Amino acid sequence: MVLRRLFLCLLAGGLIWTATAGSAAAQDASRTIRMAVLDIDAIRRDALAIKDIRNQLDAYSTTFRADIKKEEDALRAADQELARKRTLLAPEQFAEERRKLEEQIVSVQRLVQARKQALDKARAEALQEVQKSLEVVVAKLAKENDIDLILRADQVVFRVPPLDITKNVLEALDKALPKVAVKIPKDG
Repeated sequence: MVLRRLFLCLLAGGLIWTATAGSAAAQDASRTIRMAVLDIDAIRRDALAIKDIRNQLDAYSTTFRADIKKEEDALRAADQELARKRTLLAPEQFAEERRKLEEQIVSVQRLVQARKQALDKARAEALQEVQKSLEVVVAKLAKENDIDLILRADQVVFRVPPLDITKNVLEALDKALPKVAVKIPKDG
């Protein structure tokens, strides 16, 4: 039932387009609309630049997690030491030591948050660079092949394989932008 409605909507849209484009069609009766389909998800998964970005971010994340684990271990040890001193220290001294430890915990939490934000920003900037290059590649491919309309594969109900330009776009993108230098945050 849904496909039937979709077909009728497309048919009606085609009839309206034909009716409104009547004068243009009369001027250029031989003109056909050339369409293609592009799988953006496959590009985002398989492009060399995307894989390079992912590898750089994974390496940074591994180092980041190791640094944070050291900080957490040190805080845990300080907390255990403070717990042992509880009976030895005067209540005011214990409260002061507890406050200092809590300040260290807050400091580490801020560091973690700052690094995550910096990493997110670096990821977004690197992906934006890929997006810009992808747009250039797609526009060039469309012009070279006289393609009038490119649809996203996830928005298409049915397509025949010759319409799919994903492989061509992926090859051109990999050639144009095989790597992206991710601006990894230096100090946090």
